[in-house]
Amino acid sequence: MIIDSAQLEKRNHNARPDLVLRTSDRELLLEIVFTKKTEAKRLASFENRKLSAIEIDLSRNQLDTIADFERILFTDSECKRWLFNAKKAAIRSTLRAKNLEQVALQKIEYEQKRIGKETFYATKNQMLTLHIRSRRRS
Repeated sequence: MIIDSAQLEKRNHNARPDLVLRTSDRELLLEIVFTKKTEAKRLASFENRKLSAIEIDLSRNQLDTIADFERILFTDSECKRWLFNAKKAAIRSTLRAKNLEQVALQKIEYEQKRIGKETFYATKNQMLTLHIRSRRRS
């Protein structure tokens, strides 16, 4: 990921993340935690607005240099977690829609087979009834 710009505490969609990173096609909000985790209300805000956001927990890390922060930001995954991932949510939504479509098609196929069997057995029973009646007459 190539970062085009970074801004500290810039208001973004009625949110004020600690850091906003921008690339050519998207932006990523960073919440930096020193003492308490991101609140549920804030999490819901990211999700409702479909804003990708990551929480970086620095409460257990010693940051003496910019290089320490860069290491945590770009390589250390233990102290980071997604608060909301817009790409993942979009993919999940697409897959869910496809899954629902497949389930609907399977239900239609099942009903068609069921109706076909019922029609077959109804026709078979009618034919048997007609056959029995014709034998009784003869």
